[in-house]
Amino acid sequence: MTLDDVHAATLELSGSVAVVTGGASGIGRALAVALLGRGASVVIADVEEGALDATVTELSARGDVWGARTDVTDETSTAALADAVWERHGRCDLLFLNAGVTSGGGGLAWEQEPNDWRWCFGVNVVGVGIGVATFVPRMLADGRPG
Repeated sequence: MTLDDVHAATLELSGSVAVVTGGASGIGRALAVALLGRGASVVIADVEEGALDATVTELSARGDVWGARTDVTDETSTAALADAVWERHGRCDLLFLNAGVTSGGGGLAWEQEPNDWRWCFGVNVVGVGIGVATFVPRMLADGRPG
């Protein structure tokens, strides 16, 4: 299957497998709810274990959902997520690299500590790169639309 074939194929949400990073709250949680409502199996990945557990428990009545504590800034943690997804579901059809943060310090951008900037860049940029590098080659190798 070529990339053109993948782009031309239609993806059915019902029965698909979706991974949502940052899925325990905010936009990620809303994505999980919407996907479950359309019949997808959803893997919620989040670094906040308490919020992750509560969200999975709350959403479990809506469909097939499970959670995996994941630090998107860590290659080993993201690889463990991918391994768990393929072990449990055999594939990933939809990948939402949604994890994102703002500075923990609040206030004006020029008043932030350098570590706040490192943390934001690590999650918002490097985390996306790690997710793409980890998941996309496997997804392409599967030859399924996604």
